Amino acid sequence: EKHIADSRRWWIENESLRLTKNYSTIGIEDLNLQGIAKFLRNAKNINDCAYGIFVNRLIQKGEERGISVIKVDRYFPSSQICHCCGYQNHNLKLSDREWTCPSCGVHHIRDVNASINLKNEALNILMRREEFKPMESVKDIHLLAMQALNIGAFDEVGSGVCENPQKAYSL
Repeated sequence: EKHIADSRRWWIENESLRLTKNYSTIGIEDLNLQGIAKFLRNAKNINDCAYGIFVNRLIQKGEERGISVIKVDRYFPSSQICHCCGYQNHNLKLSDREWTCPSCGVHHIRDVNASINLKNEALNILMRREEFKPMESVKDIHLLAMQALNIGAFDEVGSGVCENPQKAYSL
């Protein structure tokens, strides 16, 4: 059992280091593992995976390296939303692994679609945080102007309104 615990600790350290070295922003889902474990036959495996320890270590290493680690709310319907048009499919069951959006016709693999939506939501959260930074923390006014243009704060005609806010924050 000590060998398993050491292996798990080793993996957590190395994976959190790899992620914080390679990415400037990391979005993670705030999972309710106890709730998930209630519905699975092999619930012990869910409780054994040390996801909470991994998340805490990732956040710690992110803070040490100046990386944004963003938790997306556990109730965000990441697998139900079409990442192309924003339609929310309320009729999905947990057993549905693929679905086609009735609004735009795009076929989704549920987990891939959810990961894209989680990434976009994490970036939206980050952008909302960036909007409320006090001016004295911004060292360069040019950088602030470039940020505003990059998030789509102004359209081409200068009305100051972004026509498609869904696309304004996506990369």
